[in-house]
Amino acid sequence: MRSAGQLGQLLPGNTVIRRTLQPFAMQWISNDDSLTTALQPLPLILFEAPCLLRQRALAALDQAGIPWRIVMTSHSLAGIWAAVQAGLGVTVRTLAGMPSGLQLLGKAQGLPDLPQLELVLHRLEATPSMAVQCLQRCLLESLENQPLSLHR
Repeated sequence: MRSAGQLGQLLPGNTVIRRTLQPFAMQWISNDDSLTTALQPLPLILFEAPCLLRQRALAALDQAGIPWRIVMTSHSLAGIWAAVQAGLGVTVRTLAGMPSGLQLLGKAQGLPDLPQLELVLHRLEATPSMAVQCLQRCLLESLENQPLSLHR
């Protein structure tokens, strides 16, 4: 993942304009809310690296001193959800597309807090083209009233 500064380095002579569209809370998710960190090492279901959610989840567990093991990786979100629904372990996602019947986990189960993700729009023009304005408007409209961010 590249920061706005890194993007500017990739595109010399251009100024990258960054607009945060929406924050998303990262969540520990399982099929059973009684799962605790007593189950050690904590079984994880994650995307393969590189993955920002994976990186942040593992860092949070390491910082909290919670042992973990990756029991499954997948290239597909459908695969991640299926494995979690089958009870193979815990994943870290946002609420976007979370299937019904899954449970949010947190401090009550001994899991550490996770940082927020931000959906960010990067563009090169201070005054964007009509196409970029249309895309930005569509993104903002699609995010309105979506239950994707569970702020703590």
